[in-house]
Amino acid sequence: MRRLFITGASGTLGRNLVVLAAQQGWEVHGTYHTNLTLLSDAMANGRVE
Repeated sequence: MRRLFITGASGTLGRNLVVLAAQQGWEVHGTYHTNLTLLSDAMANGRVE
């Protein structure tokens, strides 16, 4: 099986690349970034449900 490592797999391009590669039979690994402070602030201000 072919392997693919994607940096920024949680970003706009990375997310799409993960799906595409997985559909084509690649073993996909990647990095992602979360910022819980920004997420909780967005949820508190009604920007995210």
